[in-house]
Amino acid sequence: MATHQLTLKNWGWIILAASLAFAIKFWLALETDGTIDVPGYQDHLNNFREFGVGAYHVVGKFGNPFNITPFNIRLLSLFDYLANITGVPFRFWLRFPCLLADAGSLFLVCRILESSRRMKAETSALVLMALSPVSILISGFHGNFDPEMIFFVVLAVYLLGRQRAAWLAGLAFGVAVSVKVAPLLFAPVFFFYLPSLRKRAEFFIAAGATFIVGTMPYILEDPVGIGREVFGYGSLYGQWGWTRLLMFLLNPPASSVGSGYHPLGIYSVIATAGKYLTLAAILIVSYLMSRRKPPPPLYLQCGVAACLFMILTPGFGSQYLCWLVPWLAGLGWRASLLFSTTGGLFLLWSYSFVGELGGPGKTIFFEVVCWASLLPLGLLFYRRSLKEMRRDALSG
Repeated sequence: MATHQLTLKNWGWIILAASLAFAIKFWLALETDGTIDVPGYQDHLNNFREFGVGAYHVVGKFGNPFNITPFNIRLLSLFDYLANITGVPFRFWLRFPCLLADAGSLFLVCRILESSRRMKAETSALVLMALSPVSILISGFHGNFDPEMIFFVVLAVYLLGRQRAAWLAGLAFGVAVSVKVAPLLFAPVFFFYLPSLRKRAEFFIAAGATFIVGTMPYILEDPVGIGREVFGYGSLYGQWGWTRLLMFLLNPPASSVGSGYHPLGIYSVIATAGKYLTLAAILIVSYLMSRRKPPPPLYLQCGVAACLFMILTPGFGSQYLCWLVPWLAGLGWRASLLFSTTGGLFLLWSYSFVGELGGPGKTIFFEVVCWASLLPLGLLFYRRSLKEMRRDALSG
């Protein structure tokens, strides 16, 4: 089956859209304060300078646990250094790499789809990916490391698709996990996709070695504290999806729930069980996809895992929405438009509420609508995966 090469005109539209999005994100990064994550990261950096690895036992002044990886401590130090020597605020340097990561992810997705014999590079979907309000608001405004993290996951997918050495893709995946440990949700997909134990060993040994190098020497000083706070982090409970609906149904007093970071009683049990059930669901689905002959493309499998996580996760941060953006381009412009609309409206109201321009009722409404839109998107991922398997079998 022939590949779907993008023409010069197609690339022109994609580059134009990416340039416009980059300009908007650049302005937001330069002129806005961002969410509470921006001063939160500055507070984390200050705590680390004061307490060293003991900061992993200190709760930040915003109530957020010190859960960042040691690798990110170096990045935060670099951003603070650049702010001091340039006079450009820390908040800009925290967000500027997100702009570059989005551009890199867009290019890699274009190349993945363009070179695939089993998927189509749809220009309209790629333009929507470039202009996605989810990416614009998270990368330009929010202030977190998720766009960089997902770029390295996409890079690992690209390298394996180009038949590069498994260890090289493992290095990219290891960098992703060094930025944030959330890419571990994709680990079952890569494990079952790789065709042999040797390839799996190459990939995961390289990834593990990269992560360990990035954590040195701090991991040697307090491996238990770092492991507990970084790998045990469960995000905010009751702020998304089925846990939000559960809170509506139970309507518990705030004192019985605790903070979103540390739920109490039955809610702690629900949060823990939900986290492990989500990981188990991804593990099972990844295994079942690998059993198909031929299996779906790795790119689509990662989309299935990301969508499944977003549907089932009991913990949530609004920046997580950017994890889905690169994979939706493979479903076509309708899927991209659906998520851009629901996700964009949710983030717009969420961030405007932070800026005291909106209200919590509208934010929750658009949050639930955004979460509900993931259900048909998950079905689309499943159907597209089956379609590509049948198409590949027939072409074989």
